[in-house]
Amino acid sequence: MGRRGDEKSGFASGLWFRHIVGGDVVGRRKRLGVPLIPGRVASRSQTARRAGEQPVACGRRRWIVGAASFAIMTLVVGAALGHVPLAGSAAVAVLIPAAVIDIEHRRLPDVWVGGALVALIATLATQWAIGDPVDTGAGIRNLLGGAAVMGLPVLVMHLASPMSMGFGDAKAAIVLGAAVGTVDWRLGGVALCLAALSGTAVGLLTRQRTIAFGPYLVAGAWVTLLAHEPMMQSLTSGVVGP
Repeated sequence: MGRRGDEKSGFASGLWFRHIVGGDVVGRRKRLGVPLIPGRVASRSQTARRAGEQPVACGRRRWIVGAASFAIMTLVVGAALGHVPLAGSAAVAVLIPAAVIDIEHRRLPDVWVGGALVALIATLATQWAIGDPVDTGAGIRNLLGGAAVMGLPVLVMHLASPMSMGFGDAKAAIVLGAAVGTVDWRLGGVALCLAALSGTAVGLLTRQRTIAFGPYLVAGAWVTLLAHEPMMQSLTSGVVGP
């Protein structure tokens, strides 16, 4: 392809994969989390991070893994009982381990984000192929709408300040928005609001200067899927019919 082709390929690869090693790289410094105080991004070198931060305690790790297992089981049971959409549940369930990794290492691996997207598309395609009585056109519009409502604000934040919001968060938000969009596209906004509010509250209560935003995005989508019926009732209660 030549040098220009290699440069383009390198740029595209860097755009997609640069967060996988622990955050967006700026010079020799790496982003360690989403800043709660605008303009005060806590960035340190990887060496300083290893030297200055203690590993996740064993007790805390067990609590995190237990909470993640509980979250996955609730989605499995809800999908089995027909209370939550199977495709949306599959996508969110795949991203729960990614949230655990983000808590411990401040990164959302592409293998999990891509796996969630594959699970969502494969499950929907199977349901439509076996004749699931749904409006395919409306379903696609809801998927794209949910992805846009939840993913675009995070993507804009990443483009405006790559050190503050990682590209992995933006990709996860797009997939999660599509997952809750299996119910209704408007729930993407609900999930994003829940993520932002819960992340800010926990960060302020624990006095953290930065937070890993991925777990809150996943938690927001998880809560939205499980509680989508009352949420939809609230969203539609103010709609005036013709």
